Amino acid sequence: MEHTMTRRGDTLRLWRWGVLVAVGALTLVAGGCSTDEESSGPPNYFPFTTGSWWAYVGTELDTAGNEVPDRRWRDSLVIVGQTEVEGKRAAVIVTYTDGSPADTIMAATEGGRLYYYFGGQSLQRLPFPTPRGWVMFADPNAAEWTAWDTTVTGFPVRLPGLPQEVAISGRFEWKGQRGGTTTVTVKGRSVTAQEFVTTISFSGDLFFGVLRAGTASFRFPIRLWAADGIGIVRRQEDPPVAVITSNLLPGGQQRFSFSGQRRVLVDYSLQQ
Repeated sequence: MEHTMTRRGDTLRLWRWGVLVAVGALTLVAGGCSTDEESSGPPNYFPFTTGSWWAYVGTELDTAGNEVPDRRWRDSLVIVGQTEVEGKRAAVIVTYTDGSPADTIMAATEGGRLYYYFGGQSLQRLPFPTPRGWVMFADPNAAEWTAWDTTVTGFPVRLPGLPQEVAISGRFEWKGQRGGTTTVTVKGRSVTAQEFVTTISFSGDLFFGVLRAGTASFRFPIRLWAADGIGIVRRQEDPPVAVITSNLLPGGQQRFSFSGQRRVLVDYSLQQ
């Protein structure tokens, strides 16, 4: 049985929004110097300078990855300061959606790598475990990496299609990968952007009490493209897919497809 869902009005939409609050808004962060000239050294994809800001146009993607024309909004990010968090120099970033403050997040760079900070806060809309501490989301010098990896046993969740809360046991992974390059247009000029992908996934078993009731899997790729001296010029959350297999379900299996998102940089102001 196939189910499709948008990001508004359902339980797993709230699950997705929890991910976006903890992860997706972070990957919009960009930085750079106050000139549009190309740098002569190694690519500086993620410099963070206080006072810089970036504006994006967001578009919802249907479950096939096509843009939904009437689902658009505007996101912006402002670096409001710098601080120290668990051994890293962190940029303090305030995010806005359609002009209203949405979140405050921390990001840092080391050796060209991009990190986001997870404080272990309770995310009520995110029923799965989340990392704690600094998590790497981009590395220009590595082909792939493990951003986070954990095994859970008996973690309680409520999943659509099942009559009651269940427990899951299995493996969560956040795997990173450096993709290829592409040419994008930013404020009327062509720039080369490097792709980075973080794929959030789960694979494991379902339990009602001590009784194994089936299996569950989930896959959610988040892609960002960064340009030297500009930052994140595009970000895309591919439509996630979850599959539940259980004899308790009609037909034995349910497949859930969710809406995705795409954000494109339209304006920015960078400070020294």
